[in-house]
Amino acid sequence: QAAHQSAAEQAKALVADAAVKDAQLALARKKLSDTTIRAPLAGSISRRFIAAGEYVKVAAPLFTIVEDNPLKLIGMIPERFAAQIKPDQTVEARVDSFPDKSFKGKLARVSPASEVASRSFIIEALIDNGERRLKPGFFAHAAVFTQVDPNALTLPQQAVVTFAGVSKAYVIENDLAQERI
Repeated sequence: QAAHQSAAEQAKALVADAAVKDAQLALARKKLSDTTIRAPLAGSISRRFIAAGEYVKVAAPLFTIVEDNPLKLIGMIPERFAAQIKPDQTVEARVDSFPDKSFKGKLARVSPASEVASRSFIIEALIDNGERRLKPGFFAHAAVFTQVDPNALTLPQQAVVTFAGVSKAYVIENDLAQERI
């Protein structure tokens, strides 16, 4: 009976020890999860304020995270075009880094108010950046397509010559360059 009681006491001690070890394991897992930083959004780190292994406080800034797909393009449009601008219109942007490439997107937001000083209103467009070629903060030249005319004649800006307020282009007719105003 003494041996049985001793074995029962040893079993209780082992169970208590296992409970302590389980609590220690839970605490170690909690400490490990506290070493992992999870951002509430997808993106890329553009700036780090801490180094690996450094102790940080809860409210301290750690990183600057930029969302790089889609990119938000913010621009101003003169108020005289207000009637032609609506959300979901196609936007085409060009940047100096890629002069021969245009990046397409959709108009996401049109400001309900005009700025008095500039007589223009703010638009926001979302530009697809799946290839990650564009960087947040790039300066872009953008155009909002308000209507499409399939019969319109177009030519590159470089083909137009302006002198003394007169714009001209040259076309080839019968192997001769002909001026068109």
